[in-house]
Amino acid sequence: MTEQASVQQDQVDQLIKLIADLVDTDPCWYDHHGYCQAHFWMATEPRCPHARAMEIPEVAATLEEED
Repeated sequence: MTEQASVQQDQVDQLIKLIADLVDTDPCWYDHHGYCQAHFWMATEPRCPHARAMEIPEVAATLEEED
């Protein structure tokens, strides 16, 4: 791995940890408009950022390690 690739991987790893720290693991619940009431997300596109974050495998794995 080149030095630049190593630096970029370190940055990605830091971002994954940051997302894991910020994400709310409570499940989304949507009203009749499709808005996430659990996380106060009042848009249907893009979807709730918490739901999208939980779909990133590395974030989910980081959260499982913390439990």
